[in-house]
Amino acid sequence: MRDTLQTYSNLKYLEITKCDLRNLNNFPDFMMLEELRLSHNNLQGSMENLMKLKQLKYIDVSHNIIS
Repeated sequence: MRDTLQTYSNLKYLEITKCDLRNLNNFPDFMMLEELRLSHNNLQGSMENLMKLKQLKYIDVSHNIIS
């Protein structure tokens, strides 16, 4: 996923919902990303790697298994 999405480095909005996403390991560095919607997946564990997204203003991780 990382290699494919990295070509969109200026992305401001990204929605990956209902895709059975299980973790955010190797999530691309979208430095311009402002809104991220990841609801209705199977995300588990840490969201720490999203801390590098300094422009992020909104994130939706509802309906996941986050500890």
